Amino acid sequence: RASRYYGPGHRELVSILIGSAETALAEGHLDDALERLAVAQANARQSLPPEHGYFRDIEGLRGMVLLERGELRAARAHLETARANRSDEEQIKSQLGLEAVALARCRCQQPDAQPFAASAAHDALQAMGNASPWQLALARKWVMQCEEPARLLPSER
Repeated sequence: RASRYYGPGHRELVSILIGSAETALAEGHLDDALERLAVAQANARQSLPPEHGYFRDIEGLRGMVLLERGELRAARAHLETARANRSDEEQIKSQLGLEAVALARCRCQQPDAQPFAASAAHDALQAMGNASPWQLALARKWVMQCEEPARLLPSER
């Protein structure tokens, strides 16, 4: 309905599609989330300059969806791209905080991983005070996934 109201490529339509993808991610509908992100990106390309923040939001969300699908390498690539291209004024968004937790989750299985980086990122996300319940729940899940291997003895890994 929104596409009929706003027309293709309208920035409000892009915002609605991003929100719809967030909802799909929160509900665990990962294929739907990826489809909505693809449509959001196609619409954004019609009306927004490439440096617009929506492109980074789309990349970051795509990374989180891929993380939920277990595609750690692809998730990390999208998350790093999203974070590398953000400007200072975008640094306070709760999505950025969730991206930090997701990126720490992608890295926690690596030998050079920072212990408890995901937990620290989760705490920072909570301190922002504007994170949605679904964002906090997903962040807690990723922190727990990172901490599980840390609880094992080296002989058990």
